[in-house]
Amino acid sequence: MRRLLDPGLRLTGRPRRQLLLLTTLFFTILFLEVFLGHQPSFRAGGLSFALLPVVLTPLALAALAWAQLSPGRGAELALEAAMMVMVLLGGAGFVFHLQAHGVGWSHPGRLFRADTWAADPAPTVPLSFSLAGLVGALAGYRLRDDPGCMSAGLAAPGILLWPVRLAFAALFGGLALSVVPATGGAGLTLLLGAALLQTGIAGADVAAGLGARA
Repeated sequence: MRRLLDPGLRLTGRPRRQLLLLTTLFFTILFLEVFLGHQPSFRAGGLSFALLPVVLTPLALAALAWAQLSPGRGAELALEAAMMVMVLLGGAGFVFHLQAHGVGWSHPGRLFRADTWAADPAPTVPLSFSLAGLVGALAGYRLRDDPGCMSAGLAAPGILLWPVRLAFAALFGGLALSVVPATGGAGLTLLLGAALLQTGIAGADVAAGLGARA
């Protein structure tokens, strides 16, 4: 039983940091996807399940920010909880998308039709949230034992935090602006900039790790 509860996984240093960076990038892109893709549902008016990923994804990003800016026990618990919520959200979205394309107890045969899986949006798209949540949960496993993950392997400890902070400033600024119609365009531009910056940070860190091994 002890082996089941603690499989002996010890993710430390740069590998953990890279998973945190990539998960943040993943959820930033997913927010852009659902925010734009669910616009028809928002324009239809009223509350709907389409709001769930738009509301919950920023909370997942907040947990990822905490884990990177101040790794520790609290950040670990918040991150693991947020990632499990995203895993469940992806599974629920998968079911809702199937139902939206006519799959149900009264028409089970539609599950095996090609046009169901090729429909827009595809039922498999929400599963991206589950995948990102699993990667994030892996990145946060025993984070409390790895408080130096954001500086491990760096020649100048702490130097990575400046671009990470800038990326999060752009990210949360974009999230705030995107929900206001008058500033929506500026918000989406900031979110795109944050995604590009996150891509650059993750790529540079991976390149630095490969260079250190050479």
